[in-house]
Amino acid sequence: MGITADTGHSGSVINQPYDLTSGTASGGSSSSPRAGKFPIQNSRGQSMYVRTDIHEAQTGLVFVLHGFSGGMDQPHVQAVGDAFHRNGYTVVYLDATHSFNDSDGTLEGNTTGSHRQDLDDCINWAKTQDWYQEPYALGGHSLGSFVCLFHAADNPDKVELVVPTATALSGDHLEEAFKNGSRPHYDSFKSRGFHHVYDNWSGKNQKAKRSWAWLEDMRRYDVTKHLDKLTMPACFIVGSRDMPTPPSQQTMLFNAWKGQPKALYIVEGAEHTFTKPDHLQKLRDHLDGWLKQVHFTRRPNTKNTRNNAPKP
Repeated sequence: MGITADTGHSGSVINQPYDLTSGTASGGSSSSPRAGKFPIQNSRGQSMYVRTDIHEAQTGLVFVLHGFSGGMDQPHVQAVGDAFHRNGYTVVYLDATHSFNDSDGTLEGNTTGSHRQDLDDCINWAKTQDWYQEPYALGGHSLGSFVCLFHAADNPDKVELVVPTATALSGDHLEEAFKNGSRPHYDSFKSRGFHHVYDNWSGKNQKAKRSWAWLEDMRRYDVTKHLDKLTMPACFIVGSRDMPTPPSQQTMLFNAWKGQPKALYIVEGAEHTFTKPDHLQKLRDHLDGWLKQVHFTRRPNTKNTRNNAPKP
């Protein structure tokens, strides 16, 4: 599988039982932020929301993580999960802390490290559930993809495949993209020490600051230095008009990726966040088709990897 460009055609769990009828944790608030979500606790003592879409004929498990300032309810995050669910996966969505979503924390407190730790905590919680299995898949968007790749590099024997959509490569690559995308905006960001980030998806109309220190911290991370450990299959998807994580950077990572099979899909006209219905459909269809090809040719038998251990 190679590069495809579209032509335009087409933690520890909070000790409250989850109430499937109300969408809340029993004994908690009667008005959960979103129906179907429930809180778990991360290793920093913060509440973060998850949602599980259990597949009745489960043959795989995937964790899906949004990007900076995002959440599980974003259409492009749901599109990734939908494609996995079509292919027999139980899907675990996470609202990481310090974002424009229902979990604890403010956006100003977000770091690459906090995003990564929330993913690890979610997976550790999942290990206590009957549906947990290894190896599992990872899917994400932007910063979510970025930290998924670091988790995969640290746990290559546990990760079946990865689906990085619009992933960052490193803090240096992101800074270069900011420069190339809008030099006046980049200069203002650096000189003022922050820029504003607007919530245009949750309906809450929030505004927050991303500090220059956030980008400085991200410079400590570079996926390209861990490619020797990233030997699992990968499906890269990016919009042709993506400024922060442009197709040129995705192509660089795709060409260096050692795992097979691999694919890179460039969705014509899409920006960093897939919002238009036709772009979302292409995102969903590209991933659905790739998963079907991968599983037909190489998927391991996972029947005996389900979690049968006694739960604490």
